[in-house]
Amino acid sequence: MRKARVPSTIFTSLALLAAPAATAQTWPEGCFTRQYEAAQLAGQPGQVVERVSLRLQRDGEGTRFRLIARLAGQGHAGASGFGGMIMSEEGQCLDGQPCYVDCDGGGFTLRSAGADSIDITTDYMRIARGDACDGTSEVSDLSEGPGQSTTYRLYRSRDVLCGR
Repeated sequence: MRKARVPSTIFTSLALLAAPAATAQTWPEGCFTRQYEAAQLAGQPGQVVERVSLRLQRDGEGTRFRLIARLAGQGHAGASGFGGMIMSEEGQCLDGQPCYVDCDGGGFTLRSAGADSIDITTDYMRIARGDACDGTSEVSDLSEGPGQSTTYRLYRSRDVLCGR
């Protein structure tokens, strides 16, 4: 009778430690934008932006971002009277981790990155008209609602479209 070989716990642990770790996705640099047409907005009545631009730029501590959005006159943005307003936020991204808005304003994750586009996902990201850190500005949320995961596909664009 033959006995099955069972690898030892130590051997299994060493094999796992020697295996290459999954590569964390790196935040790409550049300008990424999206303009939603009226027909697209009509098909997504909860969507809160009609135009969004995202600048990602490396610095010594990771990647800084600046996101600017023109809010749509629908969804919670429209219901709050913010339709047509331009709001923005800035923050920090670390490779393999989400981007966070300054002053605890939520953030977004990199869902995928290709040569010509990126997908970002948020379930809460504050955007504001003015300085949100001082508590006196008008504030909205980039997601379609509290706790709702919202993904935006943004396309690589000329730097000038991100305010540079």
